Amino acid sequence: MQGFLEPLDDSDTPGAKAIAAFWRELEVAHVQLDHPAVGLLLMELVETHEKIAFACFELSDHPVLNWFGSRNRLDEFDFFCKLLVHPTISEILPGLAIPKRIKELEVGWGTSFTLDGTLAQIMVNGGSQNAFNGSDSEAKEIGLNFCEALFDGRYSENLVYDTFDKWTPWFSGNQNYDHTWFGVDKRLSRFWLLAITDDD
Repeated sequence: MQGFLEPLDDSDTPGAKAIAAFWRELEVAHVQLDHPAVGLLLMELVETHEKIAFACFELSDHPVLNWFGSRNRLDEFDFFCKLLVHPTISEILPGLAIPKRIKELEVGWGTSFTLDGTLAQIMVNGGSQNAFNGSDSEAKEIGLNFCEALFDGRYSENLVYDTFDKWTPWFSGNQNYDHTWFGVDKRLSRFWLLAITDDD
């Protein structure tokens, strides 16, 4: 696994034919993360929100992925819309009821350096019915330990994006509670997603 930390070459932006070939050839494999810090965050989010979903995947090497990924330009070729409908992701997360096609997804830039604080705030604010039972400092520590488990201290090598869109029927449609984070580990060629939702 070579990852996509650095560009393989200085060629022009891959064209439509190369991108189409990438989506036909891409292999996605589930990565089981059994780290206790990951389990603890998910357990706490289950307590505060109606539903959560989390999974991590490894992406096969490909020059198109390297070209866009190494330049932090994944959002320029419908990466998230296309990757989320890959059969492996639907198979691992059947409860998300991912549609066969996602026409549009408004994905914004986040940062691995502050994700721990965002997750802590989500826990402390809670859902429509329940909030975190611990202190603010405890929530912050849970968020930090989760990020350390995912990033292994390599924050600058990990990209984080997020969206409030209801991209599957699984979400309640209330943007106060619908939130999805997407993470990309450029060294390990990994993609993960964390989704939460709650009803009023």
